Amino acid sequence: MKKHILSLLVAVGFVCSASAAIDNWTFGNGDLANGLVSFYSFNGNTLDSSGNGNDLITPNGISYAQGPSGRQAGVFNGSSTFAYISKALTTDNTYTWSFWFNVSDASQYQVIMNQGGALTGSSAVTPAIFLNDPNSITGIGAETFSLATGTQYTMSSTSISSAQWYNVVWTSLNGNRSLYINGNLSGTSSNQSLTEVWNNFYIGGTPQIAAYAPGGAGQFYQGLISDVAIWNTAFSSSQVSSLYNLQSAPEPSTYALFGIGALAMIVAYRRRIS
Repeated sequence: MKKHILSLLVAVGFVCSASAAIDNWTFGNGDLANGLVSFYSFNGNTLDSSGNGNDLITPNGISYAQGPSGRQAGVFNGSSTFAYISKALTTDNTYTWSFWFNVSDASQYQVIMNQGGALTGSSAVTPAIFLNDPNSITGIGAETFSLATGTQYTMSSTSISSAQWYNVVWTSLNGNRSLYINGNLSGTSSNQSLTEVWNNFYIGGTPQIAAYAPGGAGQFYQGLISDVAIWNTAFSSSQVSSLYNLQSAPEPSTYALFGIGALAMIVAYRRRIS
């Protein structure tokens, strides 16, 4: 009996250690962590797990729910919930953004993630990831804006449905941009420059653009967001695939929980036949 109890305690300890190490596991031990500026797992908080101290503020609070592959996600209510940091996380034309999202209504215009806020008389944000831009654009898109060049788009050809998880990765190498959905290349653009760096990085909406969004919509995102990561390097297609495959697999604690359940069943069975 003591032997069975010891086995259970070891298994429980494994679950705790696996859960604590989830952020490191998400990027593996290779080059996916190189150049990481910030990482928000939304694993019960909005802290930056990269070690760079870029923690998010949630003025109206935030709740959490089941995320992709057994992880957690932030819940954004479409009316007041957002998270931000008062600094620029992307500062030049080479970067990678990645996140998972599950939108409540895929037909609505919503800003999912962006840097910057409103200029006087303008709704500009740069860079930004959005769903269904008001300029008759349907689907996931990325954009940058400058007073000199106007808005520059990178559009995805992938159809987005409500209540489904998607991974989005947006890369830029010296202004040559690629948009990936679920590890697959879905859109490209070239010779686009981030000429203006604005402070404030937002997840889940930008309150400042409420006055300019069509019909008052679009300032907040409604749905779930998980595993937001920003790099100051441009991922290759193989790195994007590696990231997607890592994050699509169940987290280690999922396997550990399964092991505990199996062990408990074995103990119960042996007690029954002894």
